[in-house]
Amino acid sequence: MNRNFFLLCIGVILCGLSLRSQEVDEEPVEGKFGNKVIYLVNNHVIANEKTLERYKEKIEDVSVLLEKPKESESYYSLSKNGILFVKLKTDLKNKTQKQLNTFFGLEEDNLILVNGCILENINYSIATQSIFSVCIIEPNSENKLKSKTLDILLYSANQGK
Repeated sequence: MNRNFFLLCIGVILCGLSLRSQEVDEEPVEGKFGNKVIYLVNNHVIANEKTLERYKEKIEDVSVLLEKPKESESYYSLSKNGILFVKLKTDLKNKTQKQLNTFFGLEEDNLILVNGCILENINYSIATQSIFSVCIIEPNSENKLKSKTLDILLYSANQGK
């Protein structure tokens, strides 16, 4: 794998988050953070570039989807700006959507957002090392949510995690 290509892909990630943990919000933070590239590791774990940097020797393959995925794709809702598919020789520590909802006191089948994008595929989990903050979003007429929803923000490159 070409290391420069991987670093170039990492460079497309937009930066800037403010530290928030377990806040209750009125709306998803999609306007601020939903425009990031998502990393999908071993076809089911959502991660960030800093987590993958720790595992760079274990990367077997990287492929890139630069545009919004087609609606027929299982990863359609993950990102508006593309997805980096990474195959690692190892597994990342991760939590399933059910585990995260239960931990935060929500129904286990509630929706989860990652960087403001709805996870429509229940098979995706989230790398625990990649989580920056978790907000609980209250349903309202603007966001059209039916129940409280977790919005998980992933670390960006400038946050040092």
